[in-house]
Amino acid sequence: MIVYVFLFSCVLMLSIGQVLFKKSAGLLSTLSNPLLLVFEPVFLGALFLYGIATICWIGALQFLPLGRAYMFMSLAFIIVPLLGWYFFDETLEMRFVFGTVLIVSGVLLTLK
Repeated sequence: MIVYVFLFSCVLMLSIGQVLFKKSAGLLSTLSNPLLLVFEPVFLGALFLYGIATICWIGALQFLPLGRAYMFMSLAFIIVPLLGWYFFDETLEMRFVFGTVLIVSGVLLTLK
């Protein structure tokens, strides 16, 4: 069961990291030099989350085959748009709902 905690934590951290990268992209226009982005806390937070997510991913791969574990990464295709809708007022269409059903069905089919 701990393997699924690793997997879901990984997907969640990568998804939150995407939100932080989007916020970082918005900061670029305020910086005198784009390279200064590496000193911005939001950008550093995204990199930190990606690092911790990588550790969770490696933990999960100890117990599952790569092909089966990777199916869980598709959950980010649901979480990231939901976070974009929540934090950036991005639009979600009915196609998103249908796609979400297909993705969740696929992930459930790969569970044992």
